[in-house]
Amino acid sequence: MQRHDTELWQWRLSARCHEEDVEIFFPADAERRNARFEREDLAKEFCRGCAVVEECLAYALDTGQQHGVWGATTPGERLARLDR
Repeated sequence: MQRHDTELWQWRLSARCHEEDVEIFFPADAERRNARFEREDLAKEFCRGCAVVEECLAYALDTGQQHGVWGATTPGERLARLDR
């Protein structure tokens, strides 16, 4: 059974990125590979300093987020966790 949307997002209010521009967490159209790696590294470093990084990662895994950096992980890193 899936929780109510408000409950699912409650942790987000405590997130370090709550009032930040989301560009660092999601790719721009036609982003080049090296630019993507640099952006993802910056986003993951930002996430590591967040009080709710684990909740963010759990949300991304539970909801199958396929785009962007969530909980200091890239889509590929989350997929690898699910495959374990």
